[in-house]
Amino acid sequence: MHEPFVAYDRNTQTLVPQKTVADGWMKWIYETQPGRMALGALVKRKAVSSLYGWYCKRRASAKMAQKLIDQYEIDVTPFATPFRTYRDFFTRRLPYVPMPKQPEVLGAWAEGYASAWQNIDPRCLIQVKGMEYDLADLLCDGALAAKYAGGTMIRIRLAPQHYHHFHWFDGGVVQQVRDIKGQYYSVHPLALGRIAALYCQNKRRAVQVKTDQFGSVLLVEVGATMIGSILNPFSEGSAVKRGEDGGYFAPGGSMILGLFEKDAIQADEDLLCQTQAGRECIVHLGERLAVKG
Repeated sequence: MHEPFVAYDRNTQTLVPQKTVADGWMKWIYETQPGRMALGALVKRKAVSSLYGWYCKRRASAKMAQKLIDQYEIDVTPFATPFRTYRDFFTRRLPYVPMPKQPEVLGAWAEGYASAWQNIDPRCLIQVKGMEYDLADLLCDGALAAKYAGGTMIRIRLAPQHYHHFHWFDGGVVQQVRDIKGQYYSVHPLALGRIAALYCQNKRRAVQVKTDQFGSVLLVEVGATMIGSILNPFSEGSAVKRGEDGGYFAPGGSMILGLFEKDAIQADEDLLCQTQAGRECIVHLGERLAVKG
């Protein structure tokens, strides 16, 4: 059996238990033989996530939302309530999120659990301690992967209780949007420790953005179990503004990787230290992650 997952609270500078959803189900799927058989046959496939997405649009799913709100004490005061369906809750939207006032400070584009790596080697990125993957495999593009050699990667992993929109951390222009087909494995810590190169196997979208402050940035949105779709209100050539809504996942857990070129940014020391120790950090929308290099 695994030890309880903990995260670093940057505000209190203490370790706290991670708030994870469906732990019992995840343990069965990833730690038992019948569960692993179900994973291979059904759970990782699009049909299961599509069926779940259909249910989340039904009024009967609203009770799931209220249970999550109560269990995790989620603040829903900025949103119109009550939520008619679980999807309405999951895709709740803030039109704008304040980013740091200083333009050279990089704010968190999503709420969740963050990790950071400086001076990365694209051939051996860390999924969890002891498990690596190749950026070229993630992007299906070796030349694009090489562009970020020696750069910085910041990963924000979202659990079901988190706000599932992401917001632009800087102004700029979207240069390329590319969808990569894949499976629908969970991004729960149990799955990350069991499935080799999980990110390279899941459905994902790579978005290249020329930003005002941080150079050419690549965002990789990774879908997961029960994520029916990745939705973005932009296309190639779109101008984006700092703090504006950049898209959302619907519904489930998910993750967004941010890749920055060499010397473009310097990640905050606490993020780097906790990542080195194998722990994620709790981050909130707009919270400082790094400064311009």
